[in-house]
Amino acid sequence: MNNIDIIGFAMIEESNKTIEQIAREGLHSLEVAIENFAPFCFWPLVIIGIVTALIWSATKN
Repeated sequence: MNNIDIIGFAMIEESNKTIEQIAREGLHSLEVAIENFAPFCFWPLVIIGIVTALIWSATKN
């Protein structure tokens, strides 16, 4: 391997590390977002489910 090959290989290694770091940060951001907003998504879904069940049971009778 000549010097250009070694430099190219080092640049690819650095690029892979950067991509992995970006992926890790993105995943962490997604986890934090889910933890922060999950309660706001959960309770409206529960309410919608209850209302839907009530409407459905009312139309069955």
